[in-house]
Amino acid sequence: MGIFRDYKNRTITGAIAIVIVALFVGTAFFCYTSGVKNAKLVYEATKPKITGAILKQQIMEVKELTTVEYNYTTMGQFENSTDFYGMKVPFTTKKFIVSYDGNIRAGVDLTSIEIDVTETVITVTLPKAEILSHEVDEGSFQIYDEKNGIFNKIKLEDYNRFQIEQKKTMEDKALSSGILTEAYDNAQNIVRNMIQIATNDNEYKVIIKEK
Repeated sequence: MGIFRDYKNRTITGAIAIVIVALFVGTAFFCYTSGVKNAKLVYEATKPKITGAILKQQIMEVKELTTVEYNYTTMGQFENSTDFYGMKVPFTTKKFIVSYDGNIRAGVDLTSIEIDVTETVITVTLPKAEILSHEVDEGSFQIYDEKNGIFNKIKLEDYNRFQIEQKKTMEDKALSSGILTEAYDNAQNIVRNMIQIATNDNEYKVIIKEK
C-alpha cells in the first residue's frame, strides 16, 4: 500500500508539473504573439504615410532632370550676296566659315509630374523628354576664310543669324540620334530609384508611364 500511495503521489505531482509547464508555455506564446501584434500595430501607426502629394513635392524639388548630354564640335559656312533678277551682283558676296563647340542637354521637366499612390502600387505619369538647354561655347569660336563684299559687308547680325541656324541644325542631329528616347529611359530609372529611396522599402510596385 505504501508503494502504491507513493507511486500515486508521484503521478499527481508529474501531472501538475506538466500542467504548469503547459500554462507557462501557453502564457509565453500568448505574450509573444500579443507583443508582435502590438509592435506591428505601433509600427503601422507611427510609419510615415506615403502619399502622392508628398512624393511629388520631394521629386519636384529637382525641377529639371537632365539625363543625357550631347557634346559636339561642328563647322559651318555662311555665304550671302545681293541678287538682281536671279543673278549675283558683282562685289556683293560675303562669306565666312566658323567652327565651335556646343552642348545639348535633354531630360524631363519634373514640375509637371503626376503621382498616384495606393496600398501596394505607385503610379508615376512622367512628362515626355525634351531638349532642356543648348549652349554654345563662345570661347571656342574660330573664323576661317572670312571675305567681305565691297558693297555687302559682314555684320554682327550675320554671325547671330548663322549661329541660330546652326543650333537648329545640331538639335535636329541630336534628335535623329535618339537623344530623347535615351533621356526618357534614363529618367524612368532615376525617378524609380528616387521613389524607392523616399519610401524606404520595396513594398510598393512602381509603374511609370508617359504623359
